[in-house]
Amino acid sequence: MEILHGDFHDEEFFCKLRVLELRHLSKESGTSTSRFIESLTKLEELVIRESYPEQPSNNVEAMEGPSQEQKVILPFSRQIKHLKALNVSYCDGLSSMFTPTIAENLVALTKLRISNCRILTEVISDKGSKEGHEVAFHHLKCMELDGLIELKCFSSGGCALIFPLLEDVIVNVCPNMKFFSEGPIEAPKLDRVKATIVGAEFVRLNSRHAFTPSMAWCLANIYHMEIRECDRMEGVIEDEGQGSAVEKISFPRLRRMILKRLPNLTSFLLRKNHTLDCHKIQYLRISRCPKMRSLTWQSSMDIDHGTPSLFTPRVQFLGLEQIVLSHMDNLSKIWTDNPLDTLTFDSVLEVKVKNCESLENLFPHWVATSLTQLGKLQVESCRIEEIVAKGDNTPHSNIAQVLFPKLTSLVLHDVPRLKTFCPNLPTLNWQFLKELQVTHCDKLNMLSFAASMSKCPQRDDQEDLSNQEVHSSFERV
Repeated sequence: MEILHGDFHDEEFFCKLRVLELRHLSKESGTSTSRFIESLTKLEELVIRESYPEQPSNNVEAMEGPSQEQKVILPFSRQIKHLKALNVSYCDGLSSMFTPTIAENLVALTKLRISNCRILTEVISDKGSKEGHEVAFHHLKCMELDGLIELKCFSSGGCALIFPLLEDVIVNVCPNMKFFSEGPIEAPKLDRVKATIVGAEFVRLNSRHAFTPSMAWCLANIYHMEIRECDRMEGVIEDEGQGSAVEKISFPRLRRMILKRLPNLTSFLLRKNHTLDCHKIQYLRISRCPKMRSLTWQSSMDIDHGTPSLFTPRVQFLGLEQIVLSHMDNLSKIWTDNPLDTLTFDSVLEVKVKNCESLENLFPHWVATSLTQLGKLQVESCRIEEIVAKGDNTPHSNIAQVLFPKLTSLVLHDVPRLKTFCPNLPTLNWQFLKELQVTHCDKLNMLSFAASMSKCPQRDDQEDLSNQEVHSSFERV
């Protein structure tokens, strides 16, 4: 049924309506539409789309900017008790969505999606609100902001935002978003931010950074962060300047971090010497970030032996279990050369490194001896000459320690410059080793390498590991 020009008849006919789609709203139709919406006591889902200014302009510049007059008024003036889902799209007359009062009228809202509104600069416009005012979305669980090319923030005022049930936030293609809110934010259940600009999923974000240090605290409950395909991004967290009081950037519940296809990313923390604390992180994957050399910004005084390292003293990843690095063209070192008390890796179970041609070695000696739980090691298409760097002459480095005592799988493929596994460790005692593949390692002395494992304990059937073709292979082609 089509209703023209905001002229609604026979409201009793609509009293059981649960889903409604409205198009071509304007300022003039706002009042009558609002009364109609309020009469729909069973309404659960509302879709508002294709509401443009009265005189659409082909000149994009004329449509943009915070001074653009609001041409569309959303139909919410009183409480809408049953509305659970609100989807607003292609409303080029919207420069903001709600006032604080209107936002609080949506008392049952669980899902909010806003997409492709060309002049929208903020979701809540609360410039006139008193300091300390609170705006609560008591039932909101999921929020998606997609294709909002002028969006600067969710709220630019100082009101406190409360999301007691919010679990998912998706931000996609919002290239001008600078921060979420100027005021405090309470979101105790927020577990996942996808910032896609996909990402926390961020995908194709047209910005030099994803957020500032002061914004990071509102993501304290996220467990998965994925940032990919953001061509301009130089750092995930931007420095706020001299006035920033943030010393530690903490994601206390983060378990997985993925950084992928970020061609200009140089570090996770950009320019400022903050500490990055993700003490529960288990999985770290960084791929196709050709300019990245370190997770934190390093001054020339901090750089170890003139070469930045991925992990620095200001990175605290105490629970890290899996590390996957691939196509990191500029990465020279993963760990610092010298031991540091703040860096421990005794939880690491698996390391995979592929196509990192600038790597000098995989592990410094002090790191290798601390990887007591390492079970899987895979190195492919790298130009390193040794897996474990030669230790210094201190008694600590010369102790006949067992490297990787729980290693079950070792794969070395296409490492043409590899000469030795560890220069100053003549034998390798891997009693749990089940898989061994060494292929296309032209400079590695295969007989010597096999002999270095000659003291590996025999299996119950007394067969030497090197004779078990099902589990091991040596190949030079």
